[in-house]
Amino acid sequence: MGYKRRDISNAREIKVNVTNWQLDELVIKNQELYKEYEIYVQSANLEGLARQATVERKIGYSGQDGTV
Repeated sequence: MGYKRRDISNAREIKVNVTNWQLDELVIKNQELYKEYEIYVQSANLEGLARQATVERKIGYSGQDGTV
């Protein structure tokens, strides 16, 4: 899975390797609140990565964690 900020023109993409296929969420800590991100999930197995053409990118927003 990967993500990057959309409001920063030269933002670098961060890749996260998720090895537990049973996870239904992934929390990325220490992000600014209410910022726009481009997010994608790309599957992989012993044969390699899924084709880029099958990877759909979505827009998501960082949220409030309840400590503010």
